[in-house]
Amino acid sequence: MQIRDVHIRYEDDFSIPSQPFAMGFFVRSLSAQTCDDNWTPKFVYRDANQPMAFKIVELQNMGGYLNPNAEMLGHLLLSELSVNITRIFRENVYRDRFTKKNKLAPFQSRMSQLSSSIPNDYILNPVSATATIKRNCR
Repeated sequence: MQIRDVHIRYEDDFSIPSQPFAMGFFVRSLSAQTCDDNWTPKFVYRDANQPMAFKIVELQNMGGYLNPNAEMLGHLLLSELSVNITRIFRENVYRDRFTKKNKLAPFQSRMSQLSSSIPNDYILNPVSATATIKRNCR
């Protein structure tokens, strides 16, 4: 199973019109893979003689943010909205030390310009983690 590039954003320019804000939650990737008993990812047929199941779960760049005085996107046409949401997603997921530098290279100069122009107050700093799970299925 793999989930990639999720970004949920809430905008409010109604409650306090002079101070619009946006808040969001994002996940670059969440994956779970079945493994053999040597932690090699692959499809495993379990039989009655093998009671244990093995999984590797990996989370990459999950975080939450609050942007005071945010740029409001709710009024945009669908095509413009798609471009701007992608831009904001990249600003939050691909922008700093929480991202592997080799994956950032094509976007690095553009991202530094974009991320410096929009303040991000992280509610949850981007985190990444890997877990191995060994489960007794009996």
